[in-house]
Amino acid sequence: IVKPMVSNISKDLNGKIDHATNSFKHGYKGTTTKLYQARTTALQSFQDYMDAIKSSTKDFKVINNGSWKNNIEYKNIPVHAYAIQRWKQVSNIAAHAFFGMSKRQLNQDIFIWCTSLFITLIGTSVGFHSYLYFVSLGFSASIGFVALFALAIFNFLSTTPIPILSNLHTTLALLWSIRLTLFLLHREFFNWKEWHVKLQEINDRSKIPANHIKSKINVWFISSTFYSCMMIPCIYRLKAGVTLKSQVSEGVAAAVNASTQSLNRRGIHWGAVGKTGLTLQCFGLLLETIADVQKAKFKRIEGNRHLWCNVGLWSFFTHPNYLGDGLFWIGTWMGGLSCYTSIMQWTVSTMGLVFILMVMKSAIDSLSRKHMKKWGHDHHWLEFKRTHSILGPIRVSNTNGGQTLPIYR
Repeated sequence: IVKPMVSNISKDLNGKIDHATNSFKHGYKGTTTKLYQARTTALQSFQDYMDAIKSSTKDFKVINNGSWKNNIEYKNIPVHAYAIQRWKQVSNIAAHAFFGMSKRQLNQDIFIWCTSLFITLIGTSVGFHSYLYFVSLGFSASIGFVALFALAIFNFLSTTPIPILSNLHTTLALLWSIRLTLFLLHREFFNWKEWHVKLQEINDRSKIPANHIKSKINVWFISSTFYSCMMIPCIYRLKAGVTLKSQVSEGVAAAVNASTQSLNRRGIHWGAVGKTGLTLQCFGLLLETIADVQKAKFKRIEGNRHLWCNVGLWSFFTHPNYLGDGLFWIGTWMGGLSCYTSIMQWTVSTMGLVFILMVMKSAIDSLSRKHMKKWGHDHHWLEFKRTHSILGPIRVSNTNGGQTLPIYR
């Protein structure tokens, strides 16, 4: 059943790549070369997996009729041990064919992801005290715990100093966590004590006997999973800069295989994309810090608690704090791009970026509706929202029933 399917897919893929290659023959030479390489890699992966299927099918027949005992290599081992040993070989080939990595590397990645998830679960566990802490204090604590753990472990394991930029990449995430944690605690217990009361009310409403434990556990695991994905770029950037003891013994470079040397070069050399990501991290962290400080000072002034903040950065952007936050995490994601060695690593890190951007968009939309109810009667506020957006003084408007309303992007 499988063999004809794979054969047809292989032929179809071969035909499409041949067609595309011919279209580029008189064009960019590099593109043609990449297409040939893509075809070769794809066809080899299919062939490897077909060989694995044939091998495993043969193994079942051998085990079924008992002829495996005639093989001197496996004569003195039980059937289950023989089956396990053969299936390890098959799974190794399948991992390489489908994920572009060896089984050993896949196991390493799974270990890294599980460790990161375990740490974020510890950080977000504060949500069991107050429901909203899952997405506030638990969020900041999880990022900080993972960043601190990664910096400590990878710098301890490496026998040579990890590149400064690689450490800076994760250190900025740690600073982001510290800043957000201090801001949230100061807002709740000092600057806006009414918010603490609101949190208690929300927490009391969430304690419905029938489902509150189950719902909290679901939120705990889901949020922790995405928080760990957000830190994948930092982890793999540090991992790429690590040189283990086994890699520097017996003549350093001579003992390091080609793949490890290539990975270490990616960890040392950042390139334009990586350095742009670091710049965005620094700028985004500075922008959201200044925005939060300016708004906090404005709200502390007597009589300003429920007024529209239009000072400093808030006079140019509708949501400068979210703009800075978005730039920071885009920069974090860009900082790890050159370190990935498989599609799975790309996918997991991108999941984290998409998650935080969707969360910020949802928060902005929610605030927009709330602000419309509070200040929708204020002509100056409506004009500001009509002529400004999260990107600054850019006119962004939407027409609804003949009435021009502000939208927030």
